[in-house]
Amino acid sequence: MLEEYDGIVYVSDMDSHELLYMNKAGRELFSLDEAALSRRPRCYEVLQGRDAPCPFCTNTYLNESGFYEWEFYNPRLQRTLLLKDRKVRWNGRNARIEFATDVSGYRRAIAGHERQRDSILQSLPGGIIRVDARDGRTILWYGGRFLEILGYTDEQFAQELQGRTSYVHPDDQGKIGELKAALRESGKTASTEMRVVTRRGEVRILTATFRYEDAAASADGIPSFYSVGIDITEIKARQELQQKALEDACRAARAADRAKTDFLSRMSHDIRTPLNAILGMADIAGTRLNDPRGAGECLKKIQTSGRHLLNLINEVLDMSKIESGQMRLAAEEMELAELVRNVLDVCGSLVKEKGHTLAVRADVAHERVRGDFGRLQQLFTNLLANAAKYTPAGGSISFSIDELPSLYTDVGLFECVIEDNGIGMSEDFVKHLFEPFKRADDPRICKVQGTGLGLVISRSIVRLMGGGIKVESRPEEGSRFIVSLPLRLAKETAAAAGAACEQAVLVLAADQEQNLRACRLLEDLGLRAVPAHSAAEARERISAERARSEHVAAVLLDQCLADEDEAASPRALRALCGEEQSLRVILVREPLSADGDSMRDGVDAFLDRPLFRSTLRRALLPGDAEGAESALSASNASLEGKRILLAEDNEINREIVVGLLEMKGASVDAAEDGQRALEMFCASAPDTYDLILMDIQMPRLNGYEAAAAIRARDRADARRVPILALTADAFPEDALLARRYGMNEHISKPVAAEQLYHAVGRWLL
Repeated sequence: MLEEYDGIVYVSDMDSHELLYMNKAGRELFSLDEAALSRRPRCYEVLQGRDAPCPFCTNTYLNESGFYEWEFYNPRLQRTLLLKDRKVRWNGRNARIEFATDVSGYRRAIAGHERQRDSILQSLPGGIIRVDARDGRTILWYGGRFLEILGYTDEQFAQELQGRTSYVHPDDQGKIGELKAALRESGKTASTEMRVVTRRGEVRILTATFRYEDAAASADGIPSFYSVGIDITEIKARQELQQKALEDACRAARAADRAKTDFLSRMSHDIRTPLNAILGMADIAGTRLNDPRGAGECLKKIQTSGRHLLNLINEVLDMSKIESGQMRLAAEEMELAELVRNVLDVCGSLVKEKGHTLAVRADVAHERVRGDFGRLQQLFTNLLANAAKYTPAGGSISFSIDELPSLYTDVGLFECVIEDNGIGMSEDFVKHLFEPFKRADDPRICKVQGTGLGLVISRSIVRLMGGGIKVESRPEEGSRFIVSLPLRLAKETAAAAGAACEQAVLVLAADQEQNLRACRLLEDLGLRAVPAHSAAEARERISAERARSEHVAAVLLDQCLADEDEAASPRALRALCGEEQSLRVILVREPLSADGDSMRDGVDAFLDRPLFRSTLRRALLPGDAEGAESALSASNASLEGKRILLAEDNEINREIVVGLLEMKGASVDAAEDGQRALEMFCASAPDTYDLILMDIQMPRLNGYEAAAAIRARDRADARRVPILALTADAFPEDALLARRYGMNEHISKPVAAEQLYHAVGRWLL
């Protein structure tokens, strides 16, 4: 039986160390034949190539009652062996029998697993330790970023801390001790925040998870605490800064109008919607730091929501005028496409959060209108946010804009409908819907924040614009808000470049209405639309075009169809049109379905529904310059060679404006108040400054007085240099007052970069 054993078996004399027996596997491994074995060589000579007995021969642990087991690396064989020895009687001699199994492969595998484990631990964001539970202080093992967090090397940790947990902040040692004691009793896992002191004396904050393992469960019989600690010092600092900033903002808002404290406390319904978008997009941007395009999209949406939030704050501060019917509307040119996009940006997070399906449709002949962009955005954001909030999770919401026939050539009549399948309202409550602070008596909405003023404000905006709003609703069947607005029409840009008029665009969408709408828009742009409702029909259309020696220049591809049918993929369509042909593929997506991290192969541009001529034009003709309002573009215009005098008493505001202007190449001289600005202007040579930006509320000499003093100087440039008010005084009467003191324009804070560039550009370019 020993002869057939897979490993090595040998027997040696305990006194003479003669090799009495070796099985076949051993003889083959050590090249030992029967003749050589009969000469009784010494075991240590054969097995290890030694000339004297080895420790195995003189092992004092050997006995006759059981095997003694250990591992040994044999340098002659260059293998790791698992050895089992015991005393035996062999042919009347005191002998030692040894069973040896080659475990080199297992050892290599274990070493590989240990290296893999160490690599995994090093990739974790925190450190891991095992603490002896018998004294609660001795560290038996550590890994991950443990030493990196504490700032020690292995040697420093062993010498200076003697491998103990004395790095725990003195004020937290009691808390950690109590936690460990509780874990001994419960056997559960617990987490807490704790402070540690690094080698440099710096206090770091960790979020630590502890787990207790008793002696019976431990491999080596030592009861232990296992802990994972993640350094959250910077996160806590950012949270504190954010909290402080939020507290400062709240204090400033309360100080601005303490008479409306009760009203402000009830404005969460209207304020939280853009704030939710800002915070949500900020979180997403944090995950896209390595994706400039994705992060840029998030920042753009943060700006959009921030502007809307500013509009709300302005509205709160001017609530007395709203209630008395004295709210004033701005009249500015705008694109309906941008309005819809901004509303979706603000409400998108809420709609996604509740898992709603959102359908957005637009059918308008005129896309550029004149009106108050901020108020319109506020109006539709209120209505869409209400639909999302008062519709149970997984509901359906639709948002549509249609242009109806109008009796006037310069005024368009627009009907906007927001509909949901939410909880609905009773007929009795609908009668009181537009009364301040009214909310339905329904337990399902008790957790929905809101003052009941959103709809009151919305109706006020609609009435000021000469429109109307009505509601259709039934309990459990949802609600439908219909807004009718007359808006003055703005000048439309020419339809399309002449070179594009003969080009064909394939419209591949299964939905009949969507397909027809896209074809009409293409024809409005002077392009030839080729409709197709399936991949098979698209193949026929493309073949027909090629048979007429025509070619398809672009494809409007519905995302749903592309996802469902591989034959409708961008790659398949390019193959149909021929690789030699330059084909532009635009993927048309449902709103809120865009993923900034996913770019499909073969797609040249993305469009979100609803489609507008302006957005479609830019996607099909990316080189076109539609929409440029002036020579100054927020992205490419230069102020190189222009010198600007800035008067601003707030250091941060000064830094922002100087930075924005210098980014465009301007040279900026900054003064901390109106008096200093006046002195700098008077001391300068004539025509030194091309423009002056003047804050209003400043010490020593305010902006009004400084502007008047500059205009009064006996210098030609003092009368012609543009002076722009740059102030937090944001009401229309403030703009009129600025002009009375000789200022050319009024810019209200906070100032967006594009707003500043356009204002400056109007006077310098």
